[in-house]
Amino acid sequence: MDNFLNFTEDYCREVANSCTECGLCVEACPVVPLAGLESQDAGQLVSGLKSLSEGKSSTSRASDWLDACNGSGICNDVCPENINVRSWISGLRTIQDVSRTPERDRRKASSDKFRAMSQAIRLLSSMQLPPDVISKITRTKGRGPADVVFYTGCNVLRTPHIVMNMMEILDALEILYEIAGGTSFCCGVTQHRSGDIGSYERVASRTSRAFEEMKAQEVISWCPTCLLQFNENWVNYDKPDYAMAHVTQFLHKYLDKMRSQFANCPPRRVVLQEHDGIPGVTEHVTELLASIPHVELVPVKQNRNFGYVCGGIGETYPDIQRENYRMLLEGAVAAQADCVVTIYHSCQRMLAGAAAQYPLNVLNYTDLISEALGRPSYTDIYGTLARVDTMDTIIETVHQLLKENGVEPNHSQIELVANQMFGEPGFYGSKEEFVKNLEKKS
Repeated sequence: MDNFLNFTEDYCREVANSCTECGLCVEACPVVPLAGLESQDAGQLVSGLKSLSEGKSSTSRASDWLDACNGSGICNDVCPENINVRSWISGLRTIQDVSRTPERDRRKASSDKFRAMSQAIRLLSSMQLPPDVISKITRTKGRGPADVVFYTGCNVLRTPHIVMNMMEILDALEILYEIAGGTSFCCGVTQHRSGDIGSYERVASRTSRAFEEMKAQEVISWCPTCLLQFNENWVNYDKPDYAMAHVTQFLHKYLDKMRSQFANCPPRRVVLQEHDGIPGVTEHVTELLASIPHVELVPVKQNRNFGYVCGGIGETYPDIQRENYRMLLEGAVAAQADCVVTIYHSCQRMLAGAAAQYPLNVLNYTDLISEALGRPSYTDIYGTLARVDTMDTIIETVHQLLKENGVEPNHSQIELVANQMFGEPGFYGSKEEFVKNLEKKS
C-alpha cells in the first residue's frame, strides 16, 4: 500500500508545482454549479487543491470539488500547462479517502462492492450466454504472441453481445488477438475509488503483468474506465512495457480495410449518443458509422460534456442524466431517426429500454459494423429484458441458459441483480414481476 500511496502523494505535489492557479479548469468544469460551488473564486479552489497536494488543509471548498468530480476531462482540455487535472483530482481523492476513513472500513467497502459486482456479472452473463461462449470471451486463446490483447474489462459482460460483436469484427479484419476479460482481469477501479490502495495495487499489478506476459504489441481496451485507470493512474507508477489504446482508436486505423468489406445494409437514420472525456472516441465512431453504406448520421442537440461515460455519474446526478436522455431521445424522434447508437456498454444499458417508450431502436456501434462486415448477429438479451413489452418472451431463454451454466440463483442474488437492473433509467416494467418470474423458473 505504501508504495502506490507514496507515489500518488509525490505525483500530486509535482503537479501542484506546475499549476499557475489560473482557474480555467474550474470555470470549464460542468459539476461546479451542481455542487453549489459557482460562487467560489476559481483561483481559490485551485489554490485549495495545491494546499491539499502539499498535505495542508484548505480554506476553500476544494474537497467538495474533489467529491463532485464526474471525470468529464474538460479540465484537461483547457489547462494551459497541459496538466492532466482529472488524474490530479483522482490522486487527491485517493489521499483524501485514506485520511478520512479507517483502513478496515475502506477494505470492507471495497470488498463488498467488488463482490456485488462479481456476483451480478456472473449472473447476468449466465443469463445471456451458454458456458462455452462465456469461456471464450473471458479466457485467453493461448495461441502464442498476438498482435493485440482485446481487453474487455468486467462490466461489459452485463451486455455480452457487444463483446461477441467485437470479436467478429477482429476476426473479419484477420487480427491475431488474445482476449482478457472478466473480474480475473480487473483494472482495480472499485478498490481505487474505495481508497483500498493495498488491494488496488495487487489487482492492477496482476492484470498488468498478465498483459506483459501475453507479449502483444498493443492492448486495446473496450472499457473507458479501465483505460483511464491504466493510462492515467497506473502507467505513471508502473511504467509497463505495453501501450494501451481504446478500441475505437484501433478500429479507426483499419477503416480503409473495413470500407472495402462493407456490404449494403438496411437504410438507417441514426443518432449517435456522444461523449467527450476520452479524446478522439466520438470522432472515430462518427467516421466509422459514416462509412457504412446507407447509414445516415443525424445530428441532434445533446450534452456530450457531462461525464466521459454514462453510469456512475447518474448515481450522483440522476436528474441531470434523465434530462440528458430525454433531450437525446426526443431529439432523435423529432429528427425522424429510427435508431440511437451507443458507444459504451454502460450507455447501452442505460438506454436499452428506450424502445418501450419511443419509436426507436437502441444499438451499439459494434452492431452496425459487424452487420456491415457480414458477420453473425447476436441478441441483446439485456435490452430485451429492459423492455416491459418483451420481458416475458425472454424469461424462458434466460432460465435455460442459467441451467446450462449450472447457476441456481437464490433470492438474495436475484434481488441483487434486479436492484441493479431496475435501478438504471433504461429499465421499464416491474422489478417485482421480474424477480417472481425468474424465481418461478429457478
